[in-house]
Amino acid sequence: MVRNRQINGFKILRQYPIRFEWNDHIRFFIADFYCHEAKLVIEIDGGIHETQNEYDKLREQAINLLGFRVIKFSNDEVLYHIKDVVEKLKNALINQ
Repeated sequence: MVRNRQINGFKILRQYPIRFEWNDHIRFFIADFYCHEAKLVIEIDGGIHETQNEYDKLREQAINLLGFRVIKFSNDEVLYHIKDVVEKLKNALINQ
């Protein structure tokens, strides 16, 4: 549904590496999806994220410091409420 500019004409890339420097080393976060035009990272969180809240908060803060916004959806939202997810995504893309 996010392929081929189907959402508001924005190009959304899958499994996008976000590069940053930390302690003089190049590091990466892999975003589930990324839109360069909107500087938006789209995360789809599965059950593992229930046990790594601290890491997720730090990761989101780091991504924000790099100038990106983050929007998160749960697996259940994507599986069972895709219309709501698409609507939220459309709003996030146009409200840069």
